[in-house]
Amino acid sequence: MTELYEYPPTRSQRAKWALEELGIEYSSNMINLQEGQQNSDAYRAIHPLGVVPALKTDTYTIFESIAIVLQLIDEHPEQNLAPAVGTPERAIYYQWSVFACAEVDPP
Repeated sequence: MTELYEYPPTRSQRAKWALEELGIEYSSNMINLQEGQQNSDAYRAIHPLGVVPALKTDTYTIFESIAIVLQLIDEHPEQNLAPAVGTPERAIYYQWSVFACAEVDPP
């Protein structure tokens, strides 16, 4: 089963939104940043930087919210949440996806 490691209100909400939008069944694992759970050895094995979000599937573990979102959307092209791969529209989609994280999100 897909597992989302999250703590609201952080960028983990972006990954959660994608999971919900795509209708993917997942379990939520709250990592309480206030209590320091992100520093546990168990969580550091999932996300070596000790932040959220992280996503664990049967075949891979990935972190960074935009990477999670882009990967999930790529795995479900039938949902039509992104332009076709290799098109000029896809280039603009990547541009604004990365721009939102790199320039708009607060540090």
